[in-house]
Amino acid sequence: MLTTIKAWQDWYFHFWDRLNVLRAGILGANDGIISVSGIVLGAVGADLSNTTLFISGISGMLAGACSMAGGEYVSVSAQKDVQLSRWDHLIKIIQQWSK
Repeated sequence: MLTTIKAWQDWYFHFWDRLNVLRAGILGANDGIISVSGIVLGAVGADLSNTTLFISGISGMLAGACSMAGGEYVSVSAQKDVQLSRWDHLIKIIQQWSK
């Protein structure tokens, strides 16, 4: 019985990991587009040169990408830790019932 639960657990985590990657990609892309657009439009409003406009857009894109990557890593790691803890608790309960 525990081997069946373990096999299902492996499939379950693999499914949610793939779904988290998709979710993170979509939310990250939306956030990045809005952030970089705000920076570029602000630079355009300040009537800056084309080079300054380009550099501010690239800088904003890189800073946003690093920020989103770090935040998403921490978020997904914490979520995985919680899920593993819940599964371990469930396995302990099943082991107690099977005795």
